[in-house]
Amino acid sequence: MTMHGAFDTVTVFNRCVDPATRCDRWVASVVRSCAWQGHVGRAVDGTSALADGGVTLLIGEPELCWQALNYMPPNEWRVADDATRAANFTMQPGDVIARGDWVGDSRSVAALKAALGADAFTVRVVDDRLQPQRRGRHLKVVGV
Repeated sequence: MTMHGAFDTVTVFNRCVDPATRCDRWVASVVRSCAWQGHVGRAVDGTSALADGGVTLLIGEPELCWQALNYMPPNEWRVADDATRAANFTMQPGDVIARGDWVGDSRSVAALKAALGADAFTVRVVDDRLQPQRRGRHLKVVGV
């Protein structure tokens, strides 16, 4: 059974440190059958109001099982070797998620975010609801 309304494809750009150069490197993974929900909020401060927007991404457990890749908790993914990282993905604050299939795109993640605008966001919060005792297990990712 799939999540209702889960028809979006996203590319997750996981940040890791290249041990040889000690620079950030991005590993891209495509995840299908997600639910992408944009939301707009506002903050009122006495005499002014500020617009605030963000994105919530839901990935159900069956969708995680049907992928060619597997989800790994961030602490395991960070210490994995390159081959393991290529076959798996994680969700952690600071990662970037773009709507659509962007693997093989030569632009940097910053350029990708600038080009896509509302179709890319930086992960702020990951709610891992994959615990075995839960019904409707899924990942909930919120970002701006």
